[in-house]
Amino acid sequence: MFYSILENLCKENNVKISPLLKELGLSVGAISRWKKGIFPSAETLMRLSKRFNCSIDYLLGLTDAPTPPSKEPTSELQLADDEQELLNIYRALNSRGKTLVKAEAYREIDKQEAEKQSGLPKISEIMQKSRANTATVAALSGGVYDIEADDNLPKISEIMGKSKKK
Repeated sequence: MFYSILENLCKENNVKISPLLKELGLSVGAISRWKKGIFPSAETLMRLSKRFNCSIDYLLGLTDAPTPPSKEPTSELQLADDEQELLNIYRALNSRGKTLVKAEAYREIDKQEAEKQSGLPKISEIMQKSRANTATVAALSGGVYDIEADDNLPKISEIMGKSKKK
């Protein structure tokens, strides 16, 4: 099966098998092995995949599609502008900054869940008054804010402990 797929790829791309083997640094004996149903090595499969711009699954006969589906986001998966902005900010952060942002996000989720259960005011009203918002802004802007020293806010270690249980 592999050999017939390789033959078809060579025909479609006007490539002769013997020069292809030479290009890949393989012996002519490989052809007879492949004709007998012996598969090439993983390294050879990767080289052939790159050479013909097809998936290894296609070379092995596991799929009829020569190339895998595009990994480009479809219109359904496109991020809104604010989501993209948040992702860009997150990617620009160092490890400490990412930890602070995640901790703040988990804390915000907990607040919203509590709000749903207790009928508290809208979260936007809470966040306008919240000193936690200051911690996030300071962390994102590189400012110094010791969230661990603020007695009115939960400790990062407590927040991160909650996130591991989720």
